[in-house]
Amino acid sequence: MADEEQNPESEEAAEVSGSDSSAKAGGTEDQQTDNAASAEAAATTARPVFSDAFDQHGPDEEDYDELPDDEPLTPELVEEEAIRGDFMLRWAGILLAILMAFTQLSDTRPLVLIKSGEHMRSNGFLPPRTDPLSLTMQDQSVSNVSWLFDHVVSLSWKLGGPLGLTALKVMLAAATTWLLSRISIPGLPTWWSSICVGFAVVACSQDFFPTPELITLPAMALTMVLLTRHRLGNSTGLHWKLPALIAVWCNLDSKAWVGAFVIV
Repeated sequence: MADEEQNPESEEAAEVSGSDSSAKAGGTEDQQTDNAASAEAAATTARPVFSDAFDQHGPDEEDYDELPDDEPLTPELVEEEAIRGDFMLRWAGILLAILMAFTQLSDTRPLVLIKSGEHMRSNGFLPPRTDPLSLTMQDQSVSNVSWLFDHVVSLSWKLGGPLGLTALKVMLAAATTWLLSRISIPGLPTWWSSICVGFAVVACSQDFFPTPELITLPAMALTMVLLTRHRLGNSTGLHWKLPALIAVWCNLDSKAWVGAFVIV
């Protein structure tokens, strides 16, 4: 009887010890799983970005080096890229003209124009019949054909000094380049005309100086733009635009006859 009474107690103790062992084993497995997950996360975090580690990932990992799908080449896409390239070339030519207009003023001719403009403003607006700035031609009749450009240069000097003259050069050079870039056939890319404009800017860069010859560049470019648009049927009023242009041009520079020759 005593042995039978002790057996239930021993069985109960064995069950308790077995459950404790199972709990400890389950806790050990959970801890090992957590440690493995932590180690894997640390390895993923510590993996360098710029290395071959990303190329050695498993099938279940994210493909970080995957490139986007190639976009099919369509006529619309080609036209869009061509328009973007033409735009960049056009403004690159304008920027080149602006950079080449930033030159040192090493000539004394602008000083004569400044004094001439100041003298005309102090004695009226129109040019005098004699040259008050000359010692060898006093009281002799002279014709200052570019008298209007004298006003432009003297006013630029009055407003900004040397910086005003530089700004005048830059604006006229940029305007010339922009007008030349507008000469093209509609519907065709303008990349070749933009390249030709770049060569023209380099060739005319020696004239980017505050003298009457500078005004001839934008005036000639404007004349060519008007003639081109008239030929393409995109311009009206040419019968009064060209005479007005020549009338203003001939009072800015004596070489306005070049524009008249081109028109004829």
